[in-house]
Amino acid sequence: GGSTPETCCHVCYVARTAGSGMVQSDSGTDEVGRICPLVLGVGGEVGATVKQLHTELTAAGYRADVSQAVLDDLKKSTEHFAGVQVSSDSSPLKPQRFFHELQQAMPEDSLLQVDIGQNFFWSLRGFASRQGQFYGTWGTQSMGVGAAGVIGLSVARPGVRTVCVCGDGSMQMNGAEVATAVNYGLPITWVVFVDGRLNMDYLLQGLMYGERYVDTTMESPDFSAWAEAFGARGYSVSSPSELRPTLGAALSGNGPAVVDLKVDPDEILPIKPRALLMAKKMGLDITDTPVTSRAFRKLLDEK
Repeated sequence: GGSTPETCCHVCYVARTAGSGMVQSDSGTDEVGRICPLVLGVGGEVGATVKQLHTELTAAGYRADVSQAVLDDLKKSTEHFAGVQVSSDSSPLKPQRFFHELQQAMPEDSLLQVDIGQNFFWSLRGFASRQGQFYGTWGTQSMGVGAAGVIGLSVARPGVRTVCVCGDGSMQMNGAEVATAVNYGLPITWVVFVDGRLNMDYLLQGLMYGERYVDTTMESPDFSAWAEAFGARGYSVSSPSELRPTLGAALSGNGPAVVDLKVDPDEILPIKPRALLMAKKMGLDITDTPVTSRAFRKLLDEK
């Protein structure tokens, strides 16, 4: 959907409640209003627009009624970076266990680039990054951007071990950049979530279309062999006991490495009631689906 993600584009095709509407700011003026009808469209550099908006609101005396104490309470009420699955010994691996182990294994000055997909949202829940360490995609970029974009991040921070976590779909799209890393001797470690699915789309199809799935499953290659074919180091992990020593090896040494990580495709992100209400506001009544039930049970299990 141009510069507006798919979930936002869906708003255009459903009836909106009276008084609601969309505001769009975009650096490409030809994108403004192209996807959805707007109540206000602003063409121009987004950063400058937001700064000017802040200046105007401040001058008008607007203050958000949110204190630091409220923000602190909100952070405490959301249990990130914890939960029973961080120590799970089940196979295939739980994403929570992986990000817990990754945080322990990463060198202090290392960087993390996460591609778009389920792996990105698991990283938000399971990786407590320090300032300046985490580079995400935030749902507004195409699949595969991280698998390739990590090259630029590594070049910008020479000599720093840089980790890219991506899905098997993303790696099949842009994983040939391993050859670039080999050519320039870049210290990049790709960790590929291998679940045989385009799992974000798989989840959305389950929620929105009653578990009718189209073109979201696939056969994936052996990414450790893929790495070796390009001249990089290749590793495979299929059980939790292999995770810590493999990460230690893949995050050390010179040049690039790739870890083929078998993860549980059915481990689902928890869903909160607020998300269901937001979806219903968009015209998506997903409250009565098996996938929603599983996701809501996941939320209860974490309490």
